[in-house]
Amino acid sequence: MGGCRARIFHVNDVYVLDNLPALKTAVAVESGDLPRSNVITTLAGDFLGPSLLSSLDHGVSMVDMMNRVPVDAVCFGNHESDVPYLSLKRRIEEFNGVWLNSNMPGWGKDPDANEPECPHHHVFNLEGGRSLVMLGLNVGGGENASLYRDGALGGHAAGIVPVLDAVDDAVAIAKADCPDGDAIVPLTHQDMPDDLALARKGHFPLVLGGHDHGEFDESVDGCVVLKAGEDAKTVVIVDLYWPEDAPRGTPPQITVAKKRLAPPKQKKGEPPVEWTPTYVPCPEASAAAKRWLEPAKELEVATLTKIVSDPPLSSVGVRSGISSMATLLATAMRDVVGADAAFMNSGGVRAKRVYTDGTITYADLNAECPFPSSNVVIKVVGAAMSEALSSSRANWPEEDADSFQCDEGIEVDGGHRIVTVKGEAFDPERMYSLLVDAYMVTVNPVLKKYAAENPHLIPPDDAGSPALPILVKHFCDKAWRALSDGDGDGDVTREEVDAFFDDADVDHDGSLDETEVLSMLSARLPHAASRVVAHQMLAIADRNQDGKVSKEELVDIMLTRM
Repeated sequence: MGGCRARIFHVNDVYVLDNLPALKTAVAVESGDLPRSNVITTLAGDFLGPSLLSSLDHGVSMVDMMNRVPVDAVCFGNHESDVPYLSLKRRIEEFNGVWLNSNMPGWGKDPDANEPECPHHHVFNLEGGRSLVMLGLNVGGGENASLYRDGALGGHAAGIVPVLDAVDDAVAIAKADCPDGDAIVPLTHQDMPDDLALARKGHFPLVLGGHDHGEFDESVDGCVVLKAGEDAKTVVIVDLYWPEDAPRGTPPQITVAKKRLAPPKQKKGEPPVEWTPTYVPCPEASAAAKRWLEPAKELEVATLTKIVSDPPLSSVGVRSGISSMATLLATAMRDVVGADAAFMNSGGVRAKRVYTDGTITYADLNAECPFPSSNVVIKVVGAAMSEALSSSRANWPEEDADSFQCDEGIEVDGGHRIVTVKGEAFDPERMYSLLVDAYMVTVNPVLKKYAAENPHLIPPDDAGSPALPILVKHFCDKAWRALSDGDGDGDVTREEVDAFFDDADVDHDGSLDETEVLSMLSARLPHAASRVVAHQMLAIADRNQDGKVSKEELVDIMLTRM
C-alpha cells in the first residue's frame, strides 16, 4: 500500500514497573515491518512518582525501564514534582527520548540552574515523506495551581500557563518551526473535560492524554481524544495514515486499537476473570524490573520503628472508637506534609491488630493502609473541620467505616468537637490546613458541602500521595532524629548533629555513605538496622543527589526541614 503510516503506542500515569516488560514486547510485536522512524511510544506524564519505589530511588528505575521499552516522548505530569528538583533534572538527563514542555516557559531559561533541555515541541520525520509534530502540555496555573506545593518543579510550577491559554501560541510556534508539518499531536496531562475543550480548539486530529487514570476514547469535532488508564495495564495503539496523493498538511486517517498488558481487575464476589496474556514480557526487561524492585521487597520485612507504650498500640476497634495506631499514623502524615491537622477515615485502617512489642515494620504499615488512595491538604475553616469530625463519629460506639480518626494534636470534647489543634486553642473562624483522604471529601457530608461552596480551597485528587510513601518518610526522618539526639531528650541541637556526624564518618571524608549509616543504625537503633532503611534515610537527606550525605545536608534536614 502506498502512502505513509505511523504507529503510536500510548500509555500514561505509570507508577509501577510491572507492566513495562510486556509493553516492550507489545511495541516490538505490533510494530510489524514499519520503519523505526514511524514507531513512536509516548507516556503522558506522572511516572517519577508517587510510589514506594520512587521514594527510594527518585525515579531512577522508572527512567531505566522507559529507556528499555523504549519510550520516545513524554511530557511533565504534576507528580514529576514529587521527586526532589535535583533528582528531576538528573532523570531528564538520563531519559533517552524527548521530554516535552510547551507551557512551563521558565524552564531552562536560567543558565545558572543547569536545567536540561525540555523542548517546546519535537518534529518526528517519518519515512514516507510526512512529519508529525508533538507538544507537551501539563496541568497547572489558574484553577489548577493548587496541584503544586510552593517551590515545586524548581519553582517553575508557579509559572505554568493553563493549557487552554497556552495552546494557541504553542501551535503557532510549532507551525513556524515546521510549516510543512502534516499534523500536530499534543501529549497532555489534564482532566478529560479539559482535553475535550482542547480538542474543540480545532488544532489537532488527535490528543494523547493522561492524569485522570481512566480509559477514554472519544471524538469531538474531528479530533480523537485517547487515554490508556494507569500503570500501562492497557496500551492504546494508534495508526496514522496519509494516502500517497494527500496534500501536505492533510490530517491523517486514524484507527485505534487497545491491547491489555495486565489481567482485568477482579471484582469482589464475581467469578475469577479468565485472561490469557497477549504478549510474553521481555525476559531482559523483566529481569531488570526484578532487580530494581529488590529494595522495595526488602523494605517489606524491614523494621521501621519500635514504639513501646502502655497500653500497646492497637488498631482493633478502629471503626467504633479512638484508635492509638490510627492516631499515630495520622500524626505522622500530618508532620510529613506540614499540615495543621490530619484526619484518617477509620475504614482505611485495616490490620485490626495489637502491637504488643511495639515493633512496626513496613509490612505492618502496608496491612494498616493497603489502599493507594490520595491524601490531599485542603484549606478548611475551623467550624467546618470540627463539624466534619463530630458528625463522622455520631454513630460511635457502633461501627462506622466513614468515621474520622485524627492526629494527636487534636483534642475533643464529649461531643467530639475540636478543642485544640496542635496543642493550641481551637479557633472556629481560623483557616486550617487539613490532610485528608480525597475520597472522604466526597463522602463526609460536611466536607462535601464545604468543597462545593469553596472549590478553590480543595486541590484535585491527583495533588495528593498515598499513605505508604508518606509514612515511610516519617519513620526514616524519625530514625535520623533518634540517631542524632545524643541526650535522648527529644530535641536535636546543632552540637548533637555535629557530634553524631563526626562519630558516623569513620573514613573522615566529610560525608556519610550507606555503610556508615547502617553501622550507626546497628549500634544505636538495632531494631531498624536494615540496608534498605539506611538507603532510604540517605535518599531523604541527600539534597545534591551524590549518593552521600554531607554535614551541611544533615544539618538542613535535622534543624530546618524537620
